[in-house]
Amino acid sequence: PQMLTRHFPQEKVGTMAPFSSQRIALMALLGILSGVKAEMQMGLLSSDDGFSFLGKFCFDRTPTPENGKKLAHDGSHMTFDLRLRNLGHEDYKDLEVLLYDDEPTSWPALHRFPGFRPALTCPEKVAMAKNSNTAGGINSRFKLDLKSKGTWSMSRIKVHEHERPRFWYVVLANCKGFKDIHYEAIFMNQGGTWKREFGVNMQWLNVVSFIFVGIYILLVFRCEIQRRILERSNSYHVLSQALSCTVVAQCVAVTCTWLHLFVFTFDGWGLPIFNRMGEVHDFLSRVSFMVLLMLIATGVGTVRASVGFKETISGMIGLLIGCYIMLVVWNIEFRDRSSHLYVYESFPGMMILGIDMLCAVWYVVALFSNKTTKISETNKKFLRTIGFWYLWYFLSLPFIVLMAASLPLWVREKVVYTLGLSVNGIAHIGMLNAMDPKKSDLFHMKGPDLFADGDGKVKDSEKESLL
Repeated sequence: PQMLTRHFPQEKVGTMAPFSSQRIALMALLGILSGVKAEMQMGLLSSDDGFSFLGKFCFDRTPTPENGKKLAHDGSHMTFDLRLRNLGHEDYKDLEVLLYDDEPTSWPALHRFPGFRPALTCPEKVAMAKNSNTAGGINSRFKLDLKSKGTWSMSRIKVHEHERPRFWYVVLANCKGFKDIHYEAIFMNQGGTWKREFGVNMQWLNVVSFIFVGIYILLVFRCEIQRRILERSNSYHVLSQALSCTVVAQCVAVTCTWLHLFVFTFDGWGLPIFNRMGEVHDFLSRVSFMVLLMLIATGVGTVRASVGFKETISGMIGLLIGCYIMLVVWNIEFRDRSSHLYVYESFPGMMILGIDMLCAVWYVVALFSNKTTKISETNKKFLRTIGFWYLWYFLSLPFIVLMAASLPLWVREKVVYTLGLSVNGIAHIGMLNAMDPKKSDLFHMKGPDLFADGDGKVKDSEKESLL
């Protein structure tokens, strides 16, 4: 039996069917063990202007056969199914299922910049649909009348694309208005078990996330080994604590994302709550690693035993956390689900990029301020190494955003996701090596406790022995 992908409406126009955590877990387990379809997820559509976005999906490219040879994947398995049910008390006539693709003259042309060109009317949008005939009407297969409490279904619309992977967009319209129409939208790609549930833009993310789960489990074990070594000498100080926090948070992030994608592979829906948890922990990991770099830049554990510049660090990190909260809220509540906007191209995302650049400048200035301090050559070498090799970490996010804007839509998501995890992995592995107590005596010292009460100050008489 075929596992199919569920999609939901662009705007928050109705209510979603409630699901308890136990019900979701049972559905996922049954889908994995028995290989049958999990329960369909339901959405309600309402639109005052009679033009409502249903969902989008990136179908794969079907190669053109050569010398009459039959292709293993000829596109016959790439399908779209739709089922509609009118839950209201009104009858709706002349409803149309509209199909658009990502060509500049199709779906992108519907989103014009306000003030530059007049907005398209509903009939003009309908005329631009790919399933519109030469006379401007819609093929009769995609037209329907939906009576109160009535249902309508359209099954196995086959998709063939010979040029490149392409996004297709589905819209329900009548240019008059409708409400309380329940729908089930089902998309299926070509390919095997590990690919068919995903659009081309997301294929192989389940494998990539699984690889990084293994990497971060090993890094967590290494953190634990280093923690035990340091605790034996009573020297588990603030830098080691901050590094442990960021590695554990990233491990939780990739594990939650992998669980979501693994279940998605079999039922086409996944575990959305785990996906959100993964996003939040990824943000926490990044913020905690920036805290670690700032603490190193101020000389904690190398120049001084206490944490300095507390107000500055707290202020920048507070701003960063506030922007990340805004980003999560925007992504959940206000994001246009029909768009391909990268999260950091949004207003909260641009604010995060600005704070990143500000932190990078402060990081360099703080490192140079320690240049005249009399410290051991080992400490100087550590500061030079971290200062030179980790400035790129602050600049990596703006670079990824610029690169994302230049990538084709069908590869953007998986390339950006893989690159982001790679950047974090390299940063964490490098820092674990730099702070390995087996390779250096630099961290065999007692320092301020990140989780202790008070300000973590150390008496002047103790500083010489500590540093």
